Amino acid sequence: MPHEIKLDYLPAGYALRGGRAGEEVELMFRGFTSFEDGELFISRLEGFPVQIMGKLPASACAEASITNNLFVILRRDKTATVYHNEFHPRVSIRAKGKVNKGDPLMLDHILDVDRVVLDDFKIPKDSGIAYVFSQGWRKGYFFDFGPLQDGDHYRPRDYDLGVVLAQCYAHVWFQHLFSISESVWEEMLRQSWFPFAYLPTERVKAMILRAQEKLLIDDELEKIRDDTLSAVRDRIDEWSTDPLLSKHLPFFRTAFERFEAGDDISAGSILYTRLEGLMRSYHATLRADRPIQANLIAVASGEGHPAMRESSLMLPFRFRRYLTEIYFANFDPSKPINAMSRHTVSHGVAPAELFNRKAAIIGFLILLQISAVIRATLQPQ
Repeated sequence: MPHEIKLDYLPAGYALRGGRAGEEVELMFRGFTSFEDGELFISRLEGFPVQIMGKLPASACAEASITNNLFVILRRDKTATVYHNEFHPRVSIRAKGKVNKGDPLMLDHILDVDRVVLDDFKIPKDSGIAYVFSQGWRKGYFFDFGPLQDGDHYRPRDYDLGVVLAQCYAHVWFQHLFSISESVWEEMLRQSWFPFAYLPTERVKAMILRAQEKLLIDDELEKIRDDTLSAVRDRIDEWSTDPLLSKHLPFFRTAFERFEAGDDISAGSILYTRLEGLMRSYHATLRADRPIQANLIAVASGEGHPAMRESSLMLPFRFRRYLTEIYFANFDPSKPINAMSRHTVSHGVAPAELFNRKAAIIGFLILLQISAVIRATLQPQ
């Protein structure tokens, strides 16, 4: 049950730097930190959240070491409603495949995190929020004290809190995706790989680790092939009911049959041209501008669509670059062709050795990724 408490003062935020008396100090009134931020995260938890728990009755057993969840609704009259541990937040996720009521869900079942459902909490627009949550050993802390400020400093909550908290959950649950360094991204691109949405979590982590150590991700190729075969088998029949994908399904089925049979040349030849056909069909349903390459990439990556936020697990902004530099990679006819792309395949200049197992795998992983974007934007659940 919630606890009602009275505060000594209203929190304004956290200072971004120190200063002497009378000096201006930058203030962060809204933000998110998690376990990966180390000492910064601990210092913030030991600030306002600890003060709140200190005002709870002894019966709440509000000790930091056993606090899994702490939700605080702060009002301008210095009163607050505090939920501590004895509540179970509901999270709306987008599943990768069919889910039945009562099925246990693992991280590998989650395609994206849509929102934290807050129907049981009465949260006025002019109230502040502090929320500490846990996932196993991992924790996150979101706060917004903007609605509590006066005058020019007043910052009303003009966003969907459930969606923002879902982004925080995604960062904690899938920290391995959101902490990839730029150097690792560059290495993954250099090796023509991407943390595709339909690869298992452990496989993606292994790929990231290999990229960090500058080892060949291709050493995982047979495992990735098995993952890809399984993912396509689970979903190819569902595509027959999709208005967009069904138009291209005969080609994708044939490509998959050849892929299963080990005929990578046929699988790649079909896939790398038909993927653009799918992008063109998808573009036509969303936009009236010309289906030039940049526009096809924009829609296929989910760029700018409300259902595909920057924090989406499908990494739309990163996928846009992947499509640009890998799938739509340009080539110089005067130089040896050493990359498989839509252009080298369509122009008939890709040598036979490039129509290999890796190329076929990547083609199907791109197809799975785009199908997920289509489902998220055209068939939201």
